[in-house]
Amino acid sequence: MERMSTLQLDSLFKKENEDKPIELEGRSLFCLGPHNSFRLMCAKLAAHKWFERIILTLIVISTITLALETPLDNPDGTKIRILGYIDLFMTVAFTFEALVKIIGLGFMINGKPSYIRDPWNILDFVIVFSALLGIIAGDAIEISFIKALRILKVLRPLRMIAKNKGLKVAIMSLGGSIPSIVSLQVIVLFFVFLFAILQTTILSGQFYSCQINHDFMNVKQ
Repeated sequence: MERMSTLQLDSLFKKENEDKPIELEGRSLFCLGPHNSFRLMCAKLAAHKWFERIILTLIVISTITLALETPLDNPDGTKIRILGYIDLFMTVAFTFEALVKIIGLGFMINGKPSYIRDPWNILDFVIVFSALLGIIAGDAIEISFIKALRILKVLRPLRMIAKNKGLKVAIMSLGGSIPSIVSLQVIVLFFVFLFAILQTTILSGQFYSCQINHDFMNVKQ
């Protein structure tokens, strides 16, 4: 019983440590200190579980809308217009999320918790920035680079990885195992090469000609 109670206390202690808010450092955007009430509110909002759940739901909806859009749709049709309004709403929501995190955590020079120092936040920032640039530019500006940036919105489903700790661990494990996978692939290709040489040696000259059933060919014609 004593052992069980000790384990329960340890688990509760770890849970309390995990739920502790991130300590703010420096001045966010060069004007909001670590004790600023607005910055503290943004940091609490960014760390709230329901905030993350809402953003995750919006990512799922955005992924579905991306799948519904096809190049064969009429650009002036009702479907494209509705999907455009949904995309605009998603862009505004994701921009709001990025601003809340930037204000709460700081952009870059506010210690380790800074927004842009997290690789997953860099992905979020690139997607949001490209979407905003595409909306601001619109169709009036004929610049291929800006049009190409709009394609980056297809990366939105990858944001689900950043919102799920299990997927993060899986992707990082996969990335760490790539060198081993490459070594294994080299070994497999080596054996395939050996078997190719063996079969070429054994079957050499046996497939230099073939017989065709002319009756079968006539029936087919």
